[in-house]
Amino acid sequence: MSGPVCQKGIPPVRNEKAQSTPMQQSHTPLAPSTHQHLQPRSRSHIHSMSVPRTSSMSIPRTLFCSRPRTLVPVSAPYERHRKATMSKKNRRNRNATPADRPAKKKRVVIPFVERPFEGLPHEPELVAMREILPLATLSVRTTEEYGAQEAILTTILPGMSGALRRKDGVLLIALQTITSSGDPSLDIADHLINGLDLNPGQALQISDLPEPGPRLQDVLDLESFGEMELHDEPSFWMSEDELTDPENQQALQAAREQLIPTKKVDGVEGAYWCRMSREFVRYVRPESRDAVLDGLARLRAAEECSFDESRFVGAFRAQGLLIPVWELPRGAEADELSKPMAAFSEKLAEAIASTEPLSYEEKRARAGITSRQVTLR
Repeated sequence: MSGPVCQKGIPPVRNEKAQSTPMQQSHTPLAPSTHQHLQPRSRSHIHSMSVPRTSSMSIPRTLFCSRPRTLVPVSAPYERHRKATMSKKNRRNRNATPADRPAKKKRVVIPFVERPFEGLPHEPELVAMREILPLATLSVRTTEEYGAQEAILTTILPGMSGALRRKDGVLLIALQTITSSGDPSLDIADHLINGLDLNPGQALQISDLPEPGPRLQDVLDLESFGEMELHDEPSFWMSEDELTDPENQQALQAAREQLIPTKKVDGVEGAYWCRMSREFVRYVRPESRDAVLDGLARLRAAEECSFDESRFVGAFRAQGLLIPVWELPRGAEADELSKPMAAFSEKLAEAIASTEPLSYEEKRARAGITSRQVTLR
């Protein structure tokens, strides 16, 4: 037979149908290298052939095979991948023991703190600045260990920065940032410590979580806290000279139009009026969350959990405290709430301080309040 010769002098299998009979093919088995290019047919094809079934004769593999497959050239990306994975360097890295490989730096997990601002003055105000207030400031000072430097805690800064030193040298520290660990007190203290080294006009961008370290309770002088102040526009971001710039004035006006109007209720610490689609009051209580739930349940069971035609709608869980929310009559203003909320605040404080076990009706009311809680962050 003319033509190219494969392994052991066996002619290669051609695409056209074989001319020899199955019995003739049994005397010329294919080489092992040729078997790799053949595709088996279905098993029904085996039984359709009239092959003598004797113990002395074995069925050749060519009976189970169709025409050879067409060889497809290896793609260039696969070839590059094969060479890269089969290089000496990669084989050496795969065969290396764990002791030989460079150790990865393990990230320390910050433990979760249920009530991170506990022990600080104005804890309800700090929780409100962290969670529900759009623009507010609170002046503080660091301890002697950290230079006894003045700083201003703010709700938010431009670009979601962690800290900003204005051109006049005033240091601003944000309570609301993009990243957050399990302990906001540690996060803010880390921003404050790093912000002390900023030059005028520089901002501290947060790209990663902090390592374990001092918290606000360790960094701030607890006797230096001022009074929290709400703002209608972020003018505290700029120095007096920057406020005179017409472009900055336009930016402040645009920011003012996008903010949710928010005001403090005079005479009631921790109560904040806001206007969205309707008017609401959000009341940050300083007591433990369970105690506030018990107090609200007692008033709700007695149908006294409202004031001045308001309607109790639920509560927020935020930084270990509870923030009950009331919906107000349409068009209600903040200055109209001082007297009715002051009276209700005293009633709520008594219900919270009560140590009597809850009755059946009060337990049902508590379960209803619990089901309507929303966790912030």
